[in-house]
Formats: sequence, C-alpha cells, structure tokens
Amino acid sequence: MNRQQFHELQARLAGQRKALFENNTVIQVMMDGGSILSGAKQTYEYFQKEIVSRGLKNVVVKMVGSFGAMWADPTVFISKPGGPRVLYGFVDTKRAGELLTRFVLGDDPCANWSLGWVSNDPYHYPDFAWAKAPDEEWRGILPIGRTEWGKLQQRISGRNLGFIDPEDIEDYIAIGGYKSLEKALLDMDPQKVIDEVKASKLRGRGGAGFSVGTKWQSTHDETRMPKYVVVNGHEGEPNVFKDRRLFEGDPHSTLEGLLLGCYAAGTGDAYIYVGSEHPLAFKRIGIAVEQARKVGLLGKNILGSNFSCDVKVIIAAGCYISGEASAMLYGIQGLRGMPRVKPPRSYEAGLWAQPTTVNNVESFNNVPEIILRGGAWYAGFGSEKSKGTKLIMLSGPFKRQCLAEVPFGGPISDSINIVGGGSSDPKHPIRAVQTGSVSGGCFPPSMFNIPFDIDAFGKWDCLLGSGSFTAYTDQQCLVDAAYYVLRYNRDESCGKCVPCRIGNEGLTEMLWRIKNGDGKEEDVEKMLQISDLVIEHSICGLGQAAPLPIRNMLKIPEFKAELMEHIINKRCRSNVCSMEHSNFKMLGFGTGVRANHQYK
Repeated sequence: MNRQQFHELQARLAGQRKALFENNTVIQVMMDGGSILSGAKQTYEYFQKEIVSRGLKNVVVKMVGSFGAMWADPTVFISKPGGPRVLYGFVDTKRAGELLTRFVLGDDPCANWSLGWVSNDPYHYPDFAWAKAPDEEWRGILPIGRTEWGKLQQRISGRNLGFIDPEDIEDYIAIGGYKSLEKALLDMDPQKVIDEVKASKLRGRGGAGFSVGTKWQSTHDETRMPKYVVVNGHEGEPNVFKDRRLFEGDPHSTLEGLLLGCYAAGTGDAYIYVGSEHPLAFKRIGIAVEQARKVGLLGKNILGSNFSCDVKVIIAAGCYISGEASAMLYGIQGLRGMPRVKPPRSYEAGLWAQPTTVNNVESFNNVPEIILRGGAWYAGFGSEKSKGTKLIMLSGPFKRQCLAEVPFGGPISDSINIVGGGSSDPKHPIRAVQTGSVSGGCFPPSMFNIPFDIDAFGKWDCLLGSGSFTAYTDQQCLVDAAYYVLRYNRDESCGKCVPCRIGNEGLTEMLWRIKNGDGKEEDVEKMLQISDLVIEHSICGLGQAAPLPIRNMLKIPEFKAELMEHIINKRCRSNVCSMEHSNFKMLGFGTGVRANHQYK
C-alpha cells in the first residue's frame, strides 16, 4: 500500500464512520477486562438479541474499549442521528431494556442515568480537553467536560479510549490512525522524529520517568546491528491497570508508537511484552498486529517507503519481577526473568546483548500525537519538569474508582477530591492516599497540596510510579497496608541479591509481629536500618523501592503515631490487626507467647 492508496482507504473509512452515526442509532458497550466481570458481556449480548427480537431498524450495537468510568460499569454510549454520544452507567440487562424502550424507541434520554455526553468526534475539542466543550446541556445532560469527573481531564495517551472498536483496524484508521506513521516515514528522517520527541520532553510513564527522547537517541546512535525496540506491557503490580486498558481499548496507538520508535532507532525488529495475567490485552494487541500486517502497515516497505518492520507479541511469565526491564529482556530470550546489574544499559546491551530501546505502553501511546502535532505542542501541557498528561488509576474507597488522564502540575488534591470525588462514604473521609502501588508510601490530607509531578514525591519516600492512587479511610489500617506491600514485594522478589531476599523478609516479619501485638520499640530503628540497606544495595527497582512504605511511615508524624500505637499501646485504631499476641499476654501467658497463627 502506497501513500495514495492509504489516503483513499482513510477517506473511505472516515466516510463510512460518519455515515454510521448520521444514519443510525449507535449503541457502544464498553468491553474490557474489568467491565466484563461487571456484566458488560451480558449487556452487549442483550442489546444484540433485543434488536433482532424487536425488529429494530437502523440500530447498531458495537464494542468499544473502556472510557474510564469504571465505578459505573457496565457503561454504554448511545447516540441518535444528529445527537451527541450519551454515556450511561450501571447498565445491566434491566436498565438496557429500559434504555431501548424509553430512549432508542422513544424520546426520553433518561437523563437521571446519564454520566454526561461527548461528541462523536474524539478530536472535536481543542487539544482533547473535555473542559473546552460547549457549556450547554443537551436535554438536561451535562457535557462530560462540565462534570466533576471530566472537567480536569485532558486526554492524549487515552484519546481513543471508548471511541473505537479495539478489534477493528478500520475504526482506528477512520479517525486518523497511522497518519503519524505516514508523516514520519515519508516526510521526516529518523533524527527529525527523535528531535520532536525530545522537544516534547516526554518522560517514561512506567515509573522511572527517564527521558524518552534520550533513550531513542542513544539507540539510534549505536551502530551495532541488529537493534530492537520493545514495549514493556507487563504491569503486574496491584491497583495498576492503565496499560492493559490501553491494550484492550486502543492497541493500534501502541503499535503506531512502536513503529515510530523502530523507525527512529533504525531497526525493523520489535517486540510487545504483555503480562500473562491480562489475556484480553494479549488477545487484542495480537489482533492489532495481525490486522496491521494484513493491510500492509507491517512488513516490507511500509506505505511505499524504504522502511520494513515486523512485530512479535510475547506473553510474560506470571510474576511481578518479570516486568523489570532487564528481567523482561531475559524473558523474551527464553531465560528466567531475573534483573541484572546496570550498566550496561539496554541501549548498549539489551536483547541478545544488542542495542535496545524499552518503553512503557503509555509512553508509546503519546508518540503518534507528538509526531502529528509537534513536540512543542505536547510540551505546552504539564509542569516545568513533567510535561504532558498522565493516566491515573483511582482505587479503594473513592466515590469514583476510575481511569482518568490529567495534566501534570496541579496539586494531587485535584485528582483525589475532584476526579475521584473524595471518599465514597462521607462518614469515613480519606485519611491517606498511597501512590506508586507497591513501590511507594502514602500522603496524609495535610500534604494533599503536593504537586502532581514526577520529581515532587521522592523526598517523602513516595513515588508517582505508574500513576496509581489508593485511598484509605479509618476503616483501613496503614500498618496492615504497609505489611501487605512488604509481603507482596518479598514474595515477588527473584531472590538474586541478598539485600532484597533477606532484608524484605526481615521487614515483613517485624511488621507481622507489630500487627499481632508483639512489636518492640527497638523495631523502629531496626526497620529503618534494614530499609536503608535494602534500598542502597539491591540491584533493581523492586528492592530499591520495596522498603519505601516503612520509611514513609516513619517520616510522616500521623503515620508514625499509628505505628507506635500498635507497638506501645497494642492497639489497632481501625480494628483490622488482630493483636492476638497481646491478648495472650493479657491472659497471663507471658511475653513473647505466639498464638497458633502461622507467619505468612
């Protein structure tokens, strides 16, 4: 397929998509790994069955990826000719039937069930900012950009989520997909592509925050061949799900970003690494690769250029550590996924000891828009040192558990209280928010003014990491939460280096004793000493971040007070920790008596 044929294909598909919405009532059911568990598949099948049984004409049911409003799953978009796409929440089969009767067949938009409306065109609002939507309501329904959940969002990486069928390349091409690839291959040289990524100041979205442009330049400058480019989509930690939602909802953006990375590096060899825990993500990115190959966007002389490239999709081992960059590279080679000492870096010696670029899924998803609109455009969003937007995941007792995308720069209270809506129960306000999933500590409400910025979290032993926010109220114990994180990292450690293998075991054991009423005041200093040793001497990010919840708890007065209550008063204010050893002491069995409870 050459450039002219691509333009003809894109024009034809764009016309078909336009005609679809102009001439039909379109029902789009969000189908992803989470919503399917909430009943989205049953809702989708119900709509299909009812349209046939009721003999409805000009009504089409389609599948799309998650839009991010996960607290309200199953979620559905419905648009009638000439109207916007209206988002409905909690659409089980009963509500689906009501929507068919009252809105599809009737004229009642069921405003009380709606979460807002958006345009049929994902690029309708300038720079993807929902807040720039028109002010007016549509029949009593606010535009998403005027709702609490939507008004801060600015979608770039997740721009296509909820808009296209992720298993249909024609949907992606119809809304402008692969235009960036066309521009790069036919109008730019590899260095110009790298220069635009550098100008964007895009930093890695996997947690480390390293400059993407610098990585790409380093691999480009290496002269040894072959070279490789790898998408790290393992994402094995709890409460982190952005990359799998991108795979599940917009896999072609990832693939297009990867092809741009390959062109910049000067290689035609690429891999996509997907966590084995995410079968739907693996399926959909695999379908995307096969479809791109079939239409000529993978393979020899793509779009009539001199660039040829193919991609292999690899399913990962089922352990957290196999997502660490060097462990992932070993896994692709068929070896046990264990980290290695650095340097050398991957751009010097990656896959099979050859130059390799490794980036996260979200990082790659930003690149097509950067190439299409320019690096300076992207650098216009965010803060001084953290440019652009970031996907965030809100879990725990938030009013709105969701996937959202907000610019860097504002206080984290914006994400907590506006996007997340604060606590789901006003009687139990949020008293801590953990960031970085299992690689960071918590912020108390007194510190919710901390800027949403990659570099701002470190001095409090917190990490922005992948962008997860986990809320805690007085119904959760922070000591118990720290124990869970330590235990998880201990269990997921590969055991290669002694500080991580032994140190995390010791920290976990001490927290277990404290949780069970057998803590000692000297444990505090011991935990701090061991934490420092583990962080300083571990060879990879798991060990270097695992003790951060302990250091964070000891650094922030509110959290340290709760820990000392467990140690000195033998009391868990949330009544989560059993304190069973303390109970034995109260019964006169003496100190240090252990109950019939095995340490885990």
